[in-house]
Amino acid sequence: MFDESREGTLLASACMNDVLGRPVRVLQAELPETIRAEGQAVVRNENLCLLVVIVVLILATSWSFGRFVVSPVQRLISHILWIRQSGDLSRRLDIRRSDEVGTLANEFDLLLAQLARSRAARARSENQLRAILQDQTDLIRRFLPDGTTTFVNRAYARYFGTSEEMILGRKDGPPILEADRCVVEAQLKALSEARPVVETEHRLKLADGRVRWLHWTIRAILDHEGNVAEIQSVGRDVTAQKESAARGESLGPLPLCDDLPDAASLPTRNMVS
Repeated sequence: MFDESREGTLLASACMNDVLGRPVRVLQAELPETIRAEGQAVVRNENLCLLVVIVVLILATSWSFGRFVVSPVQRLISHILWIRQSGDLSRRLDIRRSDEVGTLANEFDLLLAQLARSRAARARSENQLRAILQDQTDLIRRFLPDGTTTFVNRAYARYFGTSEEMILGRKDGPPILEADRCVVEAQLKALSEARPVVETEHRLKLADGRVRWLHWTIRAILDHEGNVAEIQSVGRDVTAQKESAARGESLGPLPLCDDLPDAASLPTRNMVS
């Protein structure tokens, strides 16, 4: 304890109880009063130094965090946004670091490479399928549930006297006669996971005024949730068959296997075993 006994002097003493519990002064010192101010100055200087050290540590930590964590993460985010906008999967981050940020960047580059390979394989498959569909003589059209045409083959465009480019992206399908339109629309609405394929026939009027009959096999392309994502229709002109049926004509039933001549009675050529 301090006891200011006279001007400019501090008396410092310490007391403790003896074995009987009575207070006994065991230490007393006379100190100059300036020692208090000096002690307070030392404490202030120490606090100031501690504050400076804390500020320096905060700044150093912030700089290190910004350079080694925030900056690479921002670079990764910018890279992802750029890929989303451009669709280019060939660009790589190439961040060579052994910490978690480097591991994340490396895994992201590997993911991009895998996506690029998958995209290339899908493009090859689509090109092969497109080439097969283009070579078909049947009329093939693919469209979205709202009617937007996404693909037609050359036979389809040629049948309606137009080009593939003029059809793609449009919502108007074949020029179905109004009397038959409700039947076709009902068949399209019936497509579902439980009933993915339907067949229908309808009449349509071509640009030259002729009315033709078409038979369609319509298949729903489902997404992973079982909803109709796209529709593919494959059609052929059955006008001749319809006209023959209307006149009562028929090609007659196809011969059964029992009606075919025996293979032994057929003329043969010399065979070399």
